[in-house]
Amino acid sequence: MVASVAQVEFIESSQMHTSNYLRSSKAVGVLWGVFTFCFAIIDVVVFIQPQWIGDTVESKGTGYFGLWKHCSLVKSAVGQEIICKGQLEDFSTILNPAFRSATVFVGLSVVIIVLCLCAMLFFFFFSPSTVFHICGWLQFFSGAFLVVGVLAFPGGWSDPSVQEVCGPSARHFYPGQCGLRWAYILAMIGVADVLVLAALAFTLAVRHVKLLAEKLSAENRKRKTHFRIEAGSLFCHPEIDCWPL
Repeated sequence: MVASVAQVEFIESSQMHTSNYLRSSKAVGVLWGVFTFCFAIIDVVVFIQPQWIGDTVESKGTGYFGLWKHCSLVKSAVGQEIICKGQLEDFSTILNPAFRSATVFVGLSVVIIVLCLCAMLFFFFFSPSTVFHICGWLQFFSGAFLVVGVLAFPGGWSDPSVQEVCGPSARHFYPGQCGLRWAYILAMIGVADVLVLAALAFTLAVRHVKLLAEKLSAENRKRKTHFRIEAGSLFCHPEIDCWPL
């Protein structure tokens, strides 16, 4: 009799723990979704902004460079003004192959993370574990493409247009007299962010499957306790309690 009561209490305690953990997982999942949205904003910003590298007080000229757009200070009839060149729809206006490659890969990263945001709508139709797996892989590939873009971009620093601003010492992976701007640093932070989010998505997917299995197992065990134990003279009902006959 005592053993049966202990078994029922254990099942109820296990089920309560599983339910609480599932609620906590949902809260973590919401935060994961919020930070995924934040990363998508970061990804779009670093793709658009021409602030990956730029002049410093020691620079030969004045200007700054992004993935597909570059701006420099030029003299005109009305004085000096910043002129920006480069069009996303015309790759021939992008300075060099390294910048073009970086543009393509970071652009793919943006497209994939937007697909990840759209895939979150599947939470209304499919198992959360399935959706977390899909989003986890999308985030992983988005991060991988962003890494390639970040690494490819310095390969174009030897371009003559870059050297006009950064000095003749500018070369592959060395900006010369220029410095890294906030967009490039933000892209590096974004890489770490999205890879952590991908790992968290896979973790949530696996944990959700295990916890759901434990919850179903506990419910099955609780249903089986609706029986009469002759030896202990005990009757248990899963929704009420156990009492001696």
